[in-house]
Amino acid sequence: MNGQPSCIVDGMKYTIRTSSGGPAWTIIIEAGLFRLDVDLVPALKFPESRWLEGRNYRKIPQECRRGYWMVVPEPHMAGQMDQDTQRSWHICLQSQEDQLFNNTYLLRKTFQLLEKLRDAQGMDKLAPYYIKTLFFWEIDDKKNTDPTFWQRKNIATLFEYMLNKLYEALDNGSIQYFWNKKNNLIGHLNSCTKNEYKGKFMYLLENIRDYKLVAKYLLTSVEYEEYQQFL
Repeated sequence: MNGQPSCIVDGMKYTIRTSSGGPAWTIIIEAGLFRLDVDLVPALKFPESRWLEGRNYRKIPQECRRGYWMVVPEPHMAGQMDQDTQRSWHICLQSQEDQLFNNTYLLRKTFQLLEKLRDAQGMDKLAPYYIKTLFFWEIDDKKNTDPTFWQRKNIATLFEYMLNKLYEALDNGSIQYFWNKKNNLIGHLNSCTKNEYKGKFMYLLENIRDYKLVAKYLLTSVEYEEYQQFL
């Protein structure tokens, strides 16, 4: 197909092409309406003994230690000079952060719902990691103040609770980076964007008992049309 490499799996032909953007190289696999993007990004790996303690970074909790941490190239949108955006590196603690979600029951699914809300509403400037960071802070707080909180609450309650936390964060204009709270992850968002997102969240919170409205916010227009067939 157009000279693109392809492979056949279970009788289905998949084409393979690539694209690049910034430091990432993306492998795009397609077959009909199916599409899978695989992003490959270079990374530098360090032992946890070389963690950045003493530079406003929190210690890696013992239960989250995995033996190493990484840095990956990523544009720094709040940079004041070209070299800030083009030559910056981002700390990557994905393995450690996965451990934070241990024993939080339905919280991971709650994050997925908020991520779906973000995607369906086209909130591109609110990166999924910003939302996930709010979850890290809540997990850390409840570990000390209310250890059974996540176990006691159902997913509807957790969704409303974390949606409200996200609204408050936008209202305050701050989501502190979990590993170094001096870094405000949404400090670069302008007031217009924050107000637009806040308005959507507030309207949803005010009508959170209207399940059809919630579904309309969580689903794309195509998905919602399919959903209406079951009402």
